[in-house]
Amino acid sequence: MLKDAEPIRLNLFSVEGICLLGYLSRKPRNERLMKGRFTERIQMSTSAAPTPPRSPSPDRALAVRRSSMTSYRAGPALGLPSSITAMAAETVEGSPILPAEIMEIVVEFTLQSHRADATSSRLFALIAPLTLASSQLRLLAFRRFLRHIILSDTEFSGNNSQWNRFFRLLDSLDERTNGECFTWVRSLRAPSKTLMGRFHSAQLAALTYLEELFVDLASEGFTTQKHFLKLINNASPKLTVLALTSLPCIDIPLLRLIATAFPCLLDLYLSCTERLEFHCWSCYEESLGRTIHSPIPGIFSDSRGMAIVFAKILKPLAHLAHLHLGIYLSDEMLIQYHIDHAEGEERHPFGPELCTLCDEVADEVQLRELTAALEFAQSLKALRTVGFSSFFADIPEYSLTYRHKPDPNGPQNETTIHVLRENGRIRVRRTPWTL
Repeated sequence: MLKDAEPIRLNLFSVEGICLLGYLSRKPRNERLMKGRFTERIQMSTSAAPTPPRSPSPDRALAVRRSSMTSYRAGPALGLPSSITAMAAETVEGSPILPAEIMEIVVEFTLQSHRADATSSRLFALIAPLTLASSQLRLLAFRRFLRHIILSDTEFSGNNSQWNRFFRLLDSLDERTNGECFTWVRSLRAPSKTLMGRFHSAQLAALTYLEELFVDLASEGFTTQKHFLKLINNASPKLTVLALTSLPCIDIPLLRLIATAFPCLLDLYLSCTERLEFHCWSCYEESLGRTIHSPIPGIFSDSRGMAIVFAKILKPLAHLAHLHLGIYLSDEMLIQYHIDHAEGEERHPFGPELCTLCDEVADEVQLRELTAALEFAQSLKALRTVGFSSFFADIPEYSLTYRHKPDPNGPQNETTIHVLRENGRIRVRRTPWTL
């Protein structure tokens, strides 16, 4: 009967689809009873003429009542139409359990289609129905959901922060998974003030298989950055990607801690220049005082000397392939000179990158960037790209380290230097090498 029926089109992300996934993911307690109740439902819905009533025996009446009660739980309680129930009956006869690989693909597709622009609290609303379908589907959904955690400081505050809610969820899964749930977390993205607090360093240390850590330090200052260093020192030494944005400064203690604590790093992205506010001159000048954005010549005499010092500290990172330092290699006074231009009679753009007066130093700055990249490449043997913040980037480029495209509405102030190692020689240039 079912083979001649029209094919059933079912949206797996609808209520009926989730209920069916949950039903097919759990093993029936009595396969014979399930087969009987589904067959009875099919016969009831497809019989051409009603059968004449007859007086059932006491034993048969009891069996019918049990069958109807079980049928009621399987059908209306799950909200499944008769066509889906019939399809499930046909599945029961063969293999009643939907393969876990198929369910995992469904869950992963659901999360990936919304992960780009959603925090974990919003993503949880998508998988919540799946966690209620069955115990197997619940653990599978949580395993995929917890793989990438994205926290925000705008949705919760105080003791009810997302960080605390996240760990309460892990604690609830701890007994059922024998502690394995903490190893599911592989990527964490959060603002620094969400992670800062009592016991939070110990919580970060519990994520023993964490591979990627992205932290925005926009709320930190020169003093509180030191407290944050104590926090990330507890992160997993298995980290392969570390991105710290909106840093007050990139200094020697920060680099030394990273080189010591995370020997497996492949991608390192450190940046200060996000703190500069380009939307108004008064805000721009104020943000300059809260950020060490240009270490030349105030801290280092030239770009080569800076690169030699930094590369020596980072040398323990034997596998580092992509390095980005979000600082300007132009002179610190370049921005002040540009502000003086803006206060003159002739109007000029907000940033030096489009200013005809500032453009006179573009060639010198680009040469500094190439020189620094070459010094880094000579010390770090696995290095393939080196990036800097720059007012004179030739073209907007993708950041290989932070895995994001620069904001088309914001300033395009990043440049990437590509490294080629061939025949014992090291060469650097701004465009990718083709072999």
